[in-house]
Amino acid sequence: MSTLKKFKNDNDKDRYCVKLPVFEGPFDLLFHLINKEEVDIWEIPLAKITEEYLQYLQSMQELKIDLAGEFLVMAASLLYLKSQMLLPQHPSFFPGEEEEALFFGSKEELVRCLLEYKRFKLIAINLKERENQQKRIFLRSPGLQRVIIVNRQCSLYPHDLESLKHAFQQLKKKKVKRTEMISLPEEMPFNHKIRQIVAILRKNSFFKYFLDDFLNKTEKKEIVLTFFVLLELAKRGRVSLQQQNIFGEICVLTPLERAKKL
Repeated sequence: MSTLKKFKNDNDKDRYCVKLPVFEGPFDLLFHLINKEEVDIWEIPLAKITEEYLQYLQSMQELKIDLAGEFLVMAASLLYLKSQMLLPQHPSFFPGEEEEALFFGSKEELVRCLLEYKRFKLIAINLKERENQQKRIFLRSPGLQRVIIVNRQCSLYPHDLESLKHAFQQLKKKKVKRTEMISLPEEMPFNHKIRQIVAILRKNSFFKYFLDDFLNKTEKKEIVLTFFVLLELAKRGRVSLQQQNIFGEICVLTPLERAKKL
């Protein structure tokens, strides 16, 4: 239960270093002593367990370790139970409240307390293992939450039948725009489009890219290609892109023209 190490000091006198295991409470110590004897919990050698328990407390006192009150209560409970088994049956020496201060008053109560402690100890070990496993699991964050903007000016009630009919007719008149998938060919004339834009900038140091006109007069494949080319040229530092407003015109400038405007 304890580890003794022998040393010699300067005066050649023997001295010992005692290393005691740490227990969380009196039942933890008692459970350790019972497991050490490797006996069934219903066949506890009470005299031997009580002696070892008192030896442990004596070792702690010799090391000047402050004993918690519950360790002393456990010692008193074991001594009381041992005396009950050795002496003839007679009225209790601890009448009233003093007997209630003990952890148990019979061997059956001792076994019941130990079984309950064992159950909670196994649960604690299981929870600790789960905690260690959970530390090795990293969950992906759910990301940004969806924000629903409610138009408080639009009231859903009260509405009569005529207003609902009118709203349904207006909805039928509107043409629902379907999203079309744009399939780009594997080989697009990317370099050809770059040369076109560079040729335009050689004649004019800047030009304006009107998004509305471009969308109305150009095929969608051409729109996508031109937009990617502008981004690529801006990435290479060949052009500078400026836009004052969202969905507004995009000014495409050469680096020299941009330097003049700064």
